[in-house]
Amino acid sequence: MLDTILQGLGIKSTAAAIGGAVGSIMSLQFHNGLNRKGKVILFFSGFFFACYTTTLAAHAFSIGSDYFGGIGFLIGWLGMVVVSAIIKVLPDIIKAKLGSP
Repeated sequence: MLDTILQGLGIKSTAAAIGGAVGSIMSLQFHNGLNRKGKVILFFSGFFFACYTTTLAAHAFSIGSDYFGGIGFLIGWLGMVVVSAIIKVLPDIIKAKLGSP
């Protein structure tokens, strides 16, 4: 059933999906000060980032499909860190580009 849902979303690897979900959940502990909505958004961004880029990363680094779970975990975990950093600096970048009053 999980495979059917994931395939419906265009996700090819169940291992990458599970690894990405676990990595995203584990990285949430480092994001203090976010409300529930923010944490949900970060979780899903890390999860989908891992799901859709695991096969790309594996292909780019010539890593076999046996390691999709681990790659998904790392991408889910690090993807959350990247998204969180972008969210934190984005207001400053916008102010710098548009000029602050």
